[in-house]
Amino acid sequence: MSKAIEYAVLLEYPDRDRGASTFDVNVAAELRRLDAEVAEQCRINAMGAERELALMAKLEASQRENAQLRAELEAIYSTEPALFVSPGQLAEHEDPDEPSSKAGEYLPARKTSAGFFTLPLIPLPVRKS
Repeated sequence: MSKAIEYAVLLEYPDRDRGASTFDVNVAAELRRLDAEVAEQCRINAMGAERELALMAKLEASQRENAQLRAELEAIYSTEPALFVSPGQLAEHEDPDEPSSKAGEYLPARKTSAGFFTLPLIPLPVRKS
């Protein structure tokens, strides 16, 4: 029994030393049970706080990474296209394992988006690790 519980029992029942009644024993048992319950609630609360701190750290790391990726995307989208190709002709070059594929063959491209050359090819910046 903790010192606080013993003190509370002595304050409530000053003549306890002369012989504990059943009522005194029940009160002491209830106080011990409540003390254990409060200790358990404190433990659970501390676990929740630790988990919250870990989740907040993950959130901050994700927000930093998100900001970095947004900056990289902004750099990509603000870059002028290097070339324009025809979407139909590019589709023929998608699967190099197909027997009918033209992958690796000539793919016409232009510096301007004239005619069917409407798909921009944008140079990607080198990503630093």
